[in-house]
Order: sequence, then C-alpha cells, then structure tokens
Amino acid sequence: MLEDIRPISDLRNNFAKINKEINENNRPVVFTKNGYAEMVLLPLDLYNDLVVAKGLNDIQVAEDNK
Repeated sequence: MLEDIRPISDLRNNFAKINKEINENNRPVVFTKNGYAEMVLLPLDLYNDLVVAKGLNDIQVAEDNK
C-alpha cells in the first residue's frame, strides 16, 4: 500500500483537500512533525477493516486509547 507523507501543517492548511484525497484514493496519509512520523489519517472503511482484522470493536479501541 502506497502512502502519502506530508508535514502536519498541511493538515491544518489543506484539510478539505486532504480529506477528499484520502477518501478518493482509499489510502492513509502519514503526517510528520520535525521530520518524524507523528500521526496517520485514514478512511473510515480502512479503519473499520483494521479493527475487524484485530478482532476489536470500537469500545475496545476507545478504551485502549485512554
């Protein structure tokens, strides 16, 4: 899976465009801060696939992220 890598400032400055691209391409975007991976934004369908593959449900994911 190819991923797009962008500085985190792009998320603030181009959110609508990035959101559209993520959903059209159905692939994640990795955002960097000071040259290091900071976060990943991915389409909801891909997120749901990952949750199902791990055998988790949304409540477990939320609890694990507290």
